[in-house]
Amino acid sequence: MAANTNFALSIVSMTVLSKLEGNVSSDLIAKGIGTNPVIVRKIISKLVKAGLVKSYSGKNGGFRLNKPAQDINLLDILNALEEKKFFSGCDKQVQTSCPIMLGMRTIIPELFENIKQTVDKELKDTTLADISKKVSD
Repeated sequence: MAANTNFALSIVSMTVLSKLEGNVSSDLIAKGIGTNPVIVRKIISKLVKAGLVKSYSGKNGGFRLNKPAQDINLLDILNALEEKKFFSGCDKQVQTSCPIMLGMRTIIPELFENIKQTVDKELKDTTLADISKKVSD
């Protein structure tokens, strides 16, 4: 699954956890967002590993946020997914004598790094609570 799809599903799943009381099953989350519970469990397992979500076993098991929604930002969620290559530059290993491509080897990575820094700031400044407030119950 594409990194941006995993990120979107993670935000939706975390928003569900922020809005519902008690333990929430992956089946309930999956049904609400129209995907397979296995996909939800794979994504949530990364969020558990990162300490953003707590997992509970047993008959009444499920998932809960491990900290308040206002203490979780979207960059935390992205980092939990370990999807670091949203913006990747040119392959510096490409052998070419083309002056344009040679110039692009430094220009594109710098451009993408600037974009990444801007996006990271926006993600860091946006909390799960901010998203949750924008979604009606």
